[in-house]
Amino acid sequence: MYYIFRRPSIYLSMLSTLWFGCFEDDTQSTESDLPVDTAGIESEIEADQGMEQDQDFITLNDVGTNEIIPNDGPLFNMRYCEILLAQVDSGEIIAEVWGTQSVNLCPNELWEVLDKDLIAEEYNVTIAIMNGPRYFVIDLSGGSLPESDKENRFYGELEMKYLTTMQRPLSQQQSLAYSIVEVDRNNVWYYRAGRKVYELTDPDGNRYIMQSYSQIVDHDLQLSDLENLGERLELPMGWSFSARIIDEDFAAENAGIAKVIQDELQNTYQLIPR
Repeated sequence: MYYIFRRPSIYLSMLSTLWFGCFEDDTQSTESDLPVDTAGIESEIEADQGMEQDQDFITLNDVGTNEIIPNDGPLFNMRYCEILLAQVDSGEIIAEVWGTQSVNLCPNELWEVLDKDLIAEEYNVTIAIMNGPRYFVIDLSGGSLPESDKENRFYGELEMKYLTTMQRPLSQQQSLAYSIVEVDRNNVWYYRAGRKVYELTDPDGNRYIMQSYSQIVDHDLQLSDLENLGERLELPMGWSFSARIIDEDFAAENAGIAKVIQDELQNTYQLIPR
């Protein structure tokens, strides 16, 4: 069953430089995966129902154009933040992931004052990883998280909920931009017709579609900046960046092992299976 994330009173990726990604929609109960982008919070509405209800498009025929403009899906450009409480022990990293998804939109004034060293000390962990702020560029997301009886927690004045726990061998961690991280999960990213999508293509023709952009490295990066992102990125030899408008609904579906990369700004992309 697939779930979509509704924009609740406030909502919702690859573990930052340590895991290289986040957990957007991880379906695993003990290992959350990427380089830091967040897992999700299930709604009670199935994806097929949600897509049916939300896929109304506006066509500007009244101004002499057939351009399609999609109504934003509940996740599009949604801001979220995560904190990973990580322990390094006997060659493994074990991290609890806490996030603002479905709780609030990570107000900047509450996020910016948090001290990762004090958080690590308070919770007696090796390191606290501040993953955010991030913004989704997907409309809907399919997947679920394991159930938990953990209550919400305040970091300073910022309320977060428990998302999942990750456990990975230290040897598998990568922090280099454009390095592939394999994530054990099943997930689907939905992009609606008329949406502009952003992709990286490697020398072998493999395409990676952006799932979220980050303000971790560039605090001023905005959605409007993504179209010209290729002018900023120091792409490896043979790689290219593109931005295009899709003319029909698109689902980037992964079953089993997702291959995820980040660019040097920590924007996150997932491989589109051929």
